[in-house]
Amino acid sequence: MTTAAARSVNEQAPAGWQTFGHEGARKFLLRALNTARLAHAYLLAGPPGIGKMSLAMDLARAVNCLAPEPASRPCGACRSCQRITRGLHADVTVIDPDTPIENEKARAAEETTSRRVIRKGLIDDLEHRASLKPFEGRYRVFIIDGAELMLAPAANALLKTLEEPESNVLITLLTPSPSSLPETIASRCQRIDLRPVPVDVLERGLMERAGANAENAKTLARIAQGRPGWALSALADATALDRRRQAVYRIMAALVGSIEDRFRYARSLSTVLRKDRGSVADEMALWVSWWRDVLLIGHGLEHAIANEDYRDALHAVSSVIGTSEAAKAVRAVQSAARALERNAMTPLVFEVMMLDMPRVDAGLLPAASGGEASVDSTWAPPEDS
Repeated sequence: MTTAAARSVNEQAPAGWQTFGHEGARKFLLRALNTARLAHAYLLAGPPGIGKMSLAMDLARAVNCLAPEPASRPCGACRSCQRITRGLHADVTVIDPDTPIENEKARAAEETTSRRVIRKGLIDDLEHRASLKPFEGRYRVFIIDGAELMLAPAANALLKTLEEPESNVLITLLTPSPSSLPETIASRCQRIDLRPVPVDVLERGLMERAGANAENAKTLARIAQGRPGWALSALADATALDRRRQAVYRIMAALVGSIEDRFRYARSLSTVLRKDRGSVADEMALWVSWWRDVLLIGHGLEHAIANEDYRDALHAVSSVIGTSEAAKAVRAVQSAARALERNAMTPLVFEVMMLDMPRVDAGLLPAASGGEASVDSTWAPPEDS
């Protein structure tokens, strides 16, 4: 999509629509809303940071907006839109593994576990709220963030609600791995797949809607890999780019490391996955981005690389790794991601992925083996909050 075309599409969006990019999804949802053909449940699928939550909140504002003209919803300015944006609206509920269970009896009955999961008690709370009339809006909206984390009892409980939906209830499931959901759940939702946003659309959105200066917008748009959520988080979080730098150095350390180093890195991925699946997904996306850039350089298309700030290292790898090997590395990461969706044994998945990675000489990537930029290839799991 050209910049002019993207601008033309965006100009048709209601004033309160905050998601940028994903014009097809926006037009599809607003058309359904304006023609009274809204589904009772949606499944928004896409990688972390792609904009699933932003789109779900836009839909929540749209169905409860107080603007008199449907085409103007969400307006972003009315009391309802403002309360939803601030997380204060009584009829809009976000459910994730950290959401407390309201029902005391259900909370006491839940089995304790160290895993981040969505338990049945949370869906029981949803069912109770869904049975009540909206308190201050037209719809009761439930957004399940991390729907793939529902335990079997929770998924079974949700199925009942999806099979017998109330007319004024809207349920939106967010997941990076729709294949991890039971087919009975997925088949009862209108699925919308969110694709990477073009760099020019992302760059302009960061400037016009987030106030980024031109230099930061250009840099973040290139390395965000089409993910507006990641770009916005990085813009607001001064440590985001440093975390990415550390991840790049872990990748470079693994590329030059011994088999023991690689297996140690694989174990650290497996450990972090148990507490922070999103961070591991980001790291695997960075692996794909790295090898994609090597492929682009190998085909003479270096103007299109995402990791511009590591151009020299990418050139060094490309000088010794052919395009066929780089393509094999991409397939190894994608295969690992699919295996994780099928709940395969995580240590084995990452070990196989590392065995399939080409190795380069440490002299090609000095930042990975010494000096100020050196970091350990292992990765400590995040501390519990």
